[in-house]
Amino acid sequence: MRFDAYAGNMSMDHKLGHAAELAAHVLGGQVTKGRPRRRYRDVAEVTVGDRTAAWFGIDTGNELLYFEGKGETTPEFVDIMRTHFAGHTAIRLDVCEDFDAPGAFERLVTLARDVKPQRVKSGFERLPDDAKDGRTWTAGARSSPGYFRAYEKGKQPLYVPLNRPNWTRAEWEMKPHYAADKAAAATMSPEQAIGLVPWTAAIAQVVLGVDIPKYDQIHRQYTDSQTKIYLARTFRRFWMEQLEEGRDWACIGREFEDIWAMDDSLKQ
Repeated sequence: MRFDAYAGNMSMDHKLGHAAELAAHVLGGQVTKGRPRRRYRDVAEVTVGDRTAAWFGIDTGNELLYFEGKGETTPEFVDIMRTHFAGHTAIRLDVCEDFDAPGAFERLVTLARDVKPQRVKSGFERLPDDAKDGRTWTAGARSSPGYFRAYEKGKQPLYVPLNRPNWTRAEWEMKPHYAADKAAAATMSPEQAIGLVPWTAAIAQVVLGVDIPKYDQIHRQYTDSQTKIYLARTFRRFWMEQLEEGRDWACIGREFEDIWAMDDSLKQ
């Protein structure tokens, strides 16, 4: 089990060029200027062989230094970031495990389907034009904190020359959503990262036969003022429409009381 992708943010106190050059030196690659990506500027790519192993850029949305590493050099990239840039946050951690035996894909899908909660959606991704190019089965949503997929990597056109038709990969894509979780994830092992979400941990336990430590999520306390600010900003348009229609705050409050009374009666 290893990291196959690792992305995060760190403050601009760290220099983009220095981070990229250090990664290139350790990974045995070179730094090239990259094209702008979505909301990222000043992109620097770290090329190892014929692929981009990592890249860095300035996030124009929050003015933080974003970094991302993918592929077989990811474990070394993680070591670089954690050793030289401690204090960063991890916003995506992909963990993978490979299998190479007849029926491995079907076995993985069966195990994962049996253990995942019913509420977690799953199914086969769109099939390639040629079924020989390999199948992919997924569980969860890409935007959620946890996502799982199993796919026939050995049948993908790029890897067919290796003559490993049974090569199947199980992959967990973890995306912590809260600041405290992102900070904690920046020090986690692959096993601990999978434990960020209970159902992804459950799949890993049956698929890999190992104990996955459950992440003890930090209980978030919200103050009275924070709650009021959230309600005021999130539902501002709704509140303004209510007032423009002639309702005052006392009227809105009474309507809330009626709703709560109805809810209480349904529970009885």
